[in-house]
Amino acid sequence: MAATSFRVPLLLSVFAACTAPLPSLPEGETTREPTTIERVGEPLQLVAGDWGALSLQVLDQFGEPMPAQTVTARVVKAADQSPPLSFGLGNSCTTAGAPAQCAIDLRSEGPAGVFDLVLSSGGAADLSQAITVGTDRSSLSLQLTRPDQAEPALWRPGGGDGLAAQAPLSLFRGEGSRSLAIRLVDAFDNPLPAQVLQVEAAEAQAASLALHGGEGCPEDLSLGAQAEAAFGEGGLLRLCVAAGSQLGASDVLLTLPGLS
Repeated sequence: MAATSFRVPLLLSVFAACTAPLPSLPEGETTREPTTIERVGEPLQLVAGDWGALSLQVLDQFGEPMPAQTVTARVVKAADQSPPLSFGLGNSCTTAGAPAQCAIDLRSEGPAGVFDLVLSSGGAADLSQAITVGTDRSSLSLQLTRPDQAEPALWRPGGGDGLAAQAPLSLFRGEGSRSLAIRLVDAFDNPLPAQVLQVEAAEAQAASLALHGGEGCPEDLSLGAQAEAAFGEGGLLRLCVAAGSQLGASDVLLTLPGLS
């Protein structure tokens, strides 16, 4: 390596001494062209009904941010679907500052899921961006619909308990199980999939119960004093209750682990 490093200057010196100077190249500027739209920061995740900002920049052919570039966004949706996202002060922004960036304000209209946003800017390639909207855990409510009532009773974490004020549900031996529908949804009717529900009969001899995600109460359903199940994609579980081996009254305790 040492020999190579010494020979390069010598060869250059000889070349310079034996060759006439080359003519200088004409000076000029290379035109910068927008080529790429790039998201700045982490992917945008929103809570249902909340606001967020998507930061963007437009890069030239050298990978440098360009100022004065307008980026326009549109939400991809089916023709018969209401827009799941809306824009704050318009659906576009213009890059500025150092480095040249801009932000588009977005609001979730309520539905949870993953929604596609297409971003365009002049001659740059379009950018498809996935926006994730999650369930609003702060507005969750548990809705219990009894077979003898049309409207559900509500329970909200940290709020009112409409379940405790319900009149007792009468059960009779020999009539089989009765089905109560339980839903766990936010203010926009979004479920909280995989949330566990635990139920327990306070007086095990007076009532037995089970949880499942289907319709009604199957005859072969195994009932006991306790049950546990996770809510599915629709946020629905069935609570099946039947009269126990002894006459009497029993409260059914419902617990949502992880929610206060």
